Amino acid sequence: MAPIQGYLTSYSPRLRQYANALLTPSIPPSQIAPGARTTKRGTIAVNYAEDGYDDDDFDDSEGPRRPTGLRSLRREELNPDRGPAGEKLGKEIFQPVDVQPNFREWVIKKVLKPARKKQLGTQAQLPLTLVPIRIDLEVPAYQPAEPFPLPRNYLELGINPASPAYRKPEPAPPYRIKDTFLWNLHEALTTPEEFATAMVRDLDLPNQQAMIVAISNQLRQQLEEYAGVALHPLFQSSLNRTITNPQTALSSRGASATPGATSAATPASVVDATPGKGNLLITSQQLTLADNELNPDDAYRCVVNLNINLHNRLYTDKFEWSLLHSQGLAEEFARVTCADLGLGPEWVSAVAHGIYEAVLKLKKEVCESGGLISGLGGYGNEIDNQAANGQEAGWRYDPDGYVNAV
Repeated sequence: MAPIQGYLTSYSPRLRQYANALLTPSIPPSQIAPGARTTKRGTIAVNYAEDGYDDDDFDDSEGPRRPTGLRSLRREELNPDRGPAGEKLGKEIFQPVDVQPNFREWVIKKVLKPARKKQLGTQAQLPLTLVPIRIDLEVPAYQPAEPFPLPRNYLELGINPASPAYRKPEPAPPYRIKDTFLWNLHEALTTPEEFATAMVRDLDLPNQQAMIVAISNQLRQQLEEYAGVALHPLFQSSLNRTITNPQTALSSRGASATPGATSAATPASVVDATPGKGNLLITSQQLTLADNELNPDDAYRCVVNLNINLHNRLYTDKFEWSLLHSQGLAEEFARVTCADLGLGPEWVSAVAHGIYEAVLKLKKEVCESGGLISGLGGYGNEIDNQAANGQEAGWRYDPDGYVNAV
């Protein structure tokens, strides 16, 4: 069993208290007081029966009079969330904060699975098929446990039970968990139940067994829904695709297609002999035009519409995407897009997940409608890319290679 790296964590208290995209508090909306009655001339009708003060308040006293009328009480109903829950929850932070950490017994009692070399080698030989997963779960209001369990002999130890480390935190309101991530369809090292257990423990959720079952069921249902589409042979791009009669790169694409000059100072291959048990030979070579990284399969283009709402910001985008693009191209697109727009790292995973989800839904729609296979579906023999009648959107696709024409 590997040594424990840390016993305390403030992850769950920070998520419950401050704004984030994973946990969203479900605070009831503020009540709106009914409008005041007006006369025919537009003036407010005053009802003297709704006096704002009691008769006992006219006694000789130096203190302020206490409002008890309906008009005064209606003013208080306008802001019912002015308590600690309405002010503290959902606050955005831009610097590290000091939060009371928690200690849980599962940190020291959990059994770590040994990551043997044979198991890692088996996982490395399996293909990578990423499936977008969306977790949506309601968490009822609950009372979080105290950060540290109070010892039985706390009086002998001189421990103050009213200290923040042993005092129960404020009751948590109902939360809504919204999480998006990518799951490898051929994952062999972690099961959905193990992932759900780790997630529930990290978030310190109540009724952990029911939450684990709910999260694992949602994960398995989505894997079963998209497994047949993700493994369909029609959408498997060929990695080692040969190109006949490659065309000479033009001046506008010279930086990406024409290799630079190689001299003795910049060798084309590197050989590294590692001393010790055996020798490790590492070589590198220039990518060719037939490589999938420089020349991705651009057939079956479609239009992807993204609408991502994160941190009270809405990202809307519309672009062309091929159903045969390789794994990892969506992440690269998301990194470049978020860097250009100045968005945080949470947006990178959200945009990549949105692309995977939109493309997988299009693949499922094509397979169910018979398009691209029998030609009898709604798509016919091609996917609607919203191009002009008789024209092809974007760059024209040539089976022998790309041509610089629009």
